[in-house]
Amino acid sequence: MEADAFYELMESRISELLSRIENASLEDIDKELLTIRVLIDIYRRNDQLLEGLLRPTTTKLERKQILEALAFQRLRIATNRVELERLHAKSQKILQRSVELLAKADRLVYRKQNKRSAYAPELCAYCKGFGVSANSQCPVCKGKRTVLVLQPPVVCPACKGTGRATAEQSNKSGLASCRLCRGSGWTLVVVEALNRG
Repeated sequence: MEADAFYELMESRISELLSRIENASLEDIDKELLTIRVLIDIYRRNDQLLEGLLRPTTTKLERKQILEALAFQRLRIATNRVELERLHAKSQKILQRSVELLAKADRLVYRKQNKRSAYAPELCAYCKGFGVSANSQCPVCKGKRTVLVLQPPVVCPACKGTGRATAEQSNKSGLASCRLCRGSGWTLVVVEALNRG
């Protein structure tokens, strides 16, 4: 799927969902959100393949396998590195915008279910709303893509909303996530939302 076509599809589906969120049943909304999540995950895997083509350590065999996988999905691949970098950058922007729209829909659904709550879902900073980090389930949001944050949301002052430990923190503790926000990127997060066990 071409980047522009994917973006148009995502934006139209999420916009349609947002327009009918007040009147639709939660079951219908959940089904549509699941479909949107699956589409984002498929597009993200394709983006990771593009990233593999750009990585200098990718072997010729791996490069051939990536090109075959992308061709199988009928994706047009750039013929030179500059075009490939442009395509990857565009893909990254589309993915980020898509997860932001999905998070907006999640917030509206949460508010519909929890009208009196002072909290709302916000994107998990550690995985940037993808639910995965380093090709496994995000250790912060446990794959949910969002965390519950007291509203209005306040960005973590220690990591400045990245969810990642600073170099100094990482050297001292050996942790990859920010100690203050536990990787969420936000202050005042519901601890249970982080599924700490």
